[in-house]
Amino acid sequence: MKRLLISIMVLGPLYLSAQQYISFTYDAAGNRVRRELVVGAFRKEAADTLADRLGETRFHIHPNPTSATVQVEIDRGDQPQTEREYTLMNLAGTVLARRTSSVPIQDFDLSTQPPGLYLLRIRQKDEEVVWRIVRE
Repeated sequence: MKRLLISIMVLGPLYLSAQQYISFTYDAAGNRVRRELVVGAFRKEAADTLADRLGETRFHIHPNPTSATVQVEIDRGDQPQTEREYTLMNLAGTVLARRTSSVPIQDFDLSTQPPGLYLLRIRQKDEEVVWRIVRE
């Protein structure tokens, strides 16, 4: 038992430092345009956070699922002056909120909406991505 604990203490950090993951980037048509192997880095997102890219812009959407407000946050390394169109819809296609902004943080209030599935569409230049948001 003592050997096992010592082995874990010695080999554990070596195992953790050798973690790797593969990141893929897709265009609007769903074609893979880039594959990236990241070695020795940790990619950790909170369980209630969606993270994705639209072009070179990295977005974080949290919390998901939500009971009130969903926040879209753009990484600070990206250019915040880019105009983006945000559209929040229900599954019937009814637009609940639409705005165009270059501000890096956007909040969408779902507290007055019934529980269910909602769609958040973000357009940037000629690219677009849609995320599913769960309202509890």
